[in-house]
Amino acid sequence: DLVKRLRGEVHLGAEFLPSLTHVVTPIGHQSLKSFAAALAGKWIVPPEWIMASAEAGHWLPEAALGGVRYENN
Repeated sequence: DLVKRLRGEVHLGAEFLPSLTHVVTPIGHQSLKSFAAALAGKWIVPPEWIMASAEAGHWLPEAALGGVRYENN
């Protein structure tokens, strides 16, 4: 699995966990999980971010591949 090769962990399912650091979803897709991630200030990234990071051998900057993070100030 690509995420595990990069020493990451995967949580599958619709439930949002506060310990999550990123939510992976296609750009423009809306779900309760991605909404909760936005409210919690977590990164929302497209699947292509994982694939490109695996190809590079390290995690790439999230925003470089369309990731967004909403700051809660």
